[in-house]
Amino acid sequence: MPSAEASDPTQEQLAARRLLDALRRYHRREPLRADVRVDTLIAQVHGSVDARPTGHRGATRLTIDDAALRAVIDGLVKSGAMERRGH
Repeated sequence: MPSAEASDPTQEQLAARRLLDALRRYHRREPLRADVRVDTLIAQVHGSVDARPTGHRGATRLTIDDAALRAVIDGLVKSGAMERRGH
């Protein structure tokens, strides 16, 4: 996957929405699991994007790499939108 600059606010906002959506979907599928690994969440974000039809309004291509997605997760944790325990 090509890497875009992590400072692209449009991509960061798109990544944040997709990460939170992936987390919600995970918790709906696995309601008794209290946690999810970051790499699992990132894999779900990558998998869900490819499943959307081209004309879908949520089909905008996410062009940031895994390291930038981890930075977005750090920002979500810092803002309180996501909670992290462990590494």
